[in-house]
Amino acid sequence: MEEEANFLSINMKRFLLIINCLLLSVGVCGGPLMMRLYFVEGGLRIWFNSWLQTGGWPLTIIPLVILYFYRRKIEGSDTKLYYTTPRIFIASFVIGIFTGFDAYLYSWGGSKLPVSTSSLLIAAQLAFTAIGAYFIVKIKFTSYSINAVVLLTLGAVLLGIRSNGDRPEGVTSKEYVIGFIMTLLAAALYGLILPCIELMYLKAKQAITATLVLEIQMVMCFASTAFCTIGMIANKDFQAISRETKKFNLGEARYYIVVIWSAIIWQCFFVGAVGVIYLSSSLMSGVLIAVLLPITEILGVIFFDEKFSRSKLPVSTSSLLIAAQLAFTAIGAYFIVKIKFTSYSINAVVLLTVGAILLGIRLNGDRPEGVTTKEYVVGFIVTLLAAALYGLILPCIELMYLKAKQAITATLVLEIQMVMCFASTAFCTIGMIANKDFQAISREAKNFNLGEARYYLVVIWSAIIWQCFFVGAVGVIYLSSSLMSGVLIAVLLPITQILAIVFFKEKFSGEKGLSLFLSLWGFVSYFYGEFKQAKKVEKMKIQENEMTSTTQIEPV
Repeated sequence: MEEEANFLSINMKRFLLIINCLLLSVGVCGGPLMMRLYFVEGGLRIWFNSWLQTGGWPLTIIPLVILYFYRRKIEGSDTKLYYTTPRIFIASFVIGIFTGFDAYLYSWGGSKLPVSTSSLLIAAQLAFTAIGAYFIVKIKFTSYSINAVVLLTLGAVLLGIRSNGDRPEGVTSKEYVIGFIMTLLAAALYGLILPCIELMYLKAKQAITATLVLEIQMVMCFASTAFCTIGMIANKDFQAISRETKKFNLGEARYYIVVIWSAIIWQCFFVGAVGVIYLSSSLMSGVLIAVLLPITEILGVIFFDEKFSRSKLPVSTSSLLIAAQLAFTAIGAYFIVKIKFTSYSINAVVLLTVGAILLGIRLNGDRPEGVTTKEYVVGFIVTLLAAALYGLILPCIELMYLKAKQAITATLVLEIQMVMCFASTAFCTIGMIANKDFQAISREAKNFNLGEARYYLVVIWSAIIWQCFFVGAVGVIYLSSSLMSGVLIAVLLPITQILAIVFFKEKFSGEKGLSLFLSLWGFVSYFYGEFKQAKKVEKMKIQENEMTSTTQIEPV
């Protein structure tokens, strides 16, 4: 056992963590889809579906046998067959029973809710995992993790307020509400199960190895399967399976394929979950589950045709308005991070602001077809507010770097960016739920002028390209300043305007031309000021070095 523990070097632990994350990803994304497929195509047995979630426990024997022969090769004939002590066995069995009950709650909810809704509800398990991790294993929280927990919980509550918007056909309001409650209870229970597993590791009084983790997982799934087997017997599910196969919409053979792959994919989920806890923490496992759920929601929309605002300004206009964010960045940088201004940077800020005001003098000149004057004005104001807000966000990021009380590395910058984008995504998810956007996506894809396939290509590439923007923005702040990041955004916007004219045939009026000229003038003013300031600083350093050298020369 000691040799196996020593065998897991830092690099090996990282490799195993990646493997377990991949297994968890397969389970989180595939498990709900297989469960929904079972119910959509005619499956009715909730206890049987619960049984499938952990019924694949014998698959765990395969890696256990491999690890046994590996240990036997090192230790010889004295190799122990298993490491589970009676204490750990009892704890694992009890947790397994609760896991079986959790599987029943989740299956009941999954039989009445679409995948996208049940996935959002399960995302709330992170809140319960966080609470359990705090009280059970005394984990320390940061403001970011608290923020994520609160947003995910609010998302679930908001989803409950609009509970009938995505109710599947044939499901009554009462069944939908019960399914909603069951799924939320499943999230709560599993959110507490994860910290309990971590606590068991901490209180094991023996080395926790990959072998022991797999043994614990096997016992838990065995107990869960036994619990669900009792439920199946009481509900007479075994007698009903043969009848259910004949009525399955996809055919009898495919019924068994769905059943087998459900067991395999769910086993990937449970093995991956306990593996991540072993190699990291229960909170990490909970966060990863929550992070992967949006993918499950998208897959639910694509495969089950589940129900999931358009911009009111042309690209060239909105780009010029966003250029005004430099003014707000400058104001924020002055008051928040106490940045020093020159006459050139002030000139740039004023010119960019005047450019945006000039653009607003004639609002209707480039109004897109189908957009009313009122909508255009609202779009103009909202875009300007977005520029103002992001202009203040950039200095706040720089202030966070300054107040971090630790070395700011590229890794930390990327971690901060990931948390920020995760929180933003959670916030927007709540808005999408309130606006019934999830229900509308499938219809929007079918009505998309370029076709349904290209709709999803546009969506995917939009996400990738916007991520480049945010990573680049925080990177420039890290390597330079928030003002530099704001300036660079403003510098590149004229290219966006030109591309909008080329690709979308947008109008480029005289007001836009003058606004663009003022913007470019502002850019040049800023960079010239920065160049002069850099030369001045360099000259002062040279003079200081010369004075230092002179004072160090002693008279003979």
